[in-house]
Amino acid sequence: SDAEKATLSEMREMVLSAHEQMQQSRQAAVQQSQQLVQEVLASTDIEGTLRDNLEMVDEVFLSLLAGSLQQAERNNSMGAARRLKQIYDTALRILQEGLPEEMQLINQLLVAADDKARLNALIEEKRALLTPDLVESLRRVEAEMRETNRAELADRVKSIRATIALRA
Repeated sequence: SDAEKATLSEMREMVLSAHEQMQQSRQAAVQQSQQLVQEVLASTDIEGTLRDNLEMVDEVFLSLLAGSLQQAERNNSMGAARRLKQIYDTALRILQEGLPEEMQLINQLLVAADDKARLNALIEEKRALLTPDLVESLRRVEAEMRETNRAELADRVKSIRATIALRA
């Protein structure tokens, strides 16, 4: 009927409008993050600048930083790559401060996962914290990563879990 068509058309307009608003707010977030990356790059106090803008240090910011870092490495811009890595590591450290101890440890394990010696040293050092609850949390993180199509990260978590199991 005409009434149904009108209702469907109206709903379609609402969905398109909502989608457009989401796109615009995502673009705004990316622009804000790009500005912050530039600001931190130019800053003499990386940590201070990040702390002053903590509400903007989020997934968008970190992924922009990671993308810029990869680009710098591809272009063999080692100075820029070093600086971007320093900013990335500082941002992660600041973000981790607010996390519960268990999540801090999981993040440390993820960062160390590529370096077997470092991972083993961390497992040794934090042995007292490697409880069955932590292993269960790792299992949940892995499942969540698989559900959100982040297989590489899920595999990394699985490898950490296996390493912990071997050393328990």
